[in-house]
Amino acid sequence: MKIGIFSDPHLRDAVPGTSSVEQRKSRWMEEAVRRSLEFFIENKADLLIVPGDIIDDCSHPAAEEDLRTVSRMIEEAGIPAIVVAGNHDPAPDKFYEVFNRPEKSIKAGNCEFITFSEDACKEGELASERSGPALEEMRNMLSKNPAGVKHTIIIQHYLIFPERNEGYPHNYANDAAIREIMEGSPRRIFSISGHFHPGVPAANQNGVAYFCAGALCENPFPRYILDTGGEEITMKEETFGGDLADKAR
Repeated sequence: MKIGIFSDPHLRDAVPGTSSVEQRKSRWMEEAVRRSLEFFIENKADLLIVPGDIIDDCSHPAAEEDLRTVSRMIEEAGIPAIVVAGNHDPAPDKFYEVFNRPEKSIKAGNCEFITFSEDACKEGELASERSGPALEEMRNMLSKNPAGVKHTIIIQHYLIFPERNEGYPHNYANDAAIREIMEGSPRRIFSISGHFHPGVPAANQNGVAYFCAGALCENPFPRYILDTGGEEITMKEETFGGDLADKAR
């Protein structure tokens, strides 16, 4: 399979203004999402993964319109998609009134995709914590390696590894408990997160590959193609750089 990924567009279109963080180019993001989808179509992606922070300001009355803008573009691209909510998006129940809530487990090609779409920050907290029932479900799912599954790809918004909490909590509050389950599994696991805008290249830790996608809304505006066809998952990154600024004006 070929899998397209972009994360953290922090899009503003119907919502006025731009991000309070200068480097987040929220008003360029409709163009960036459109061109990223074109890139995935050109590369014959079989699946799209978007690990959260679709929009920049979920508190504004026009936030749902911005969510629907991205949902419509993905639908028109015709690529099946797994989209999870981030901390800048509405709470999962509201978010999945616009996007399709992914099944907990999706088997496609030689992969199983496992998604924790219920993860969210509690009101007044900055870090998410995966619930006890979700951890137990995760442990049960990962205890055996099903026939025909070569790669298990786990998708969430927040970081599990490495620790990137300097000045802001990017990791799950209980990331050690999540890692313990993943690293104790007999499966070949590739973990995909967003949330930490600089991104973190895929790195192996105790047999699990952890990858954090860089934010589409910040220079160099990255998007990725994962290929699961080989013995190991390979990755291609393409960036817009200054070209996006020219096209978005």
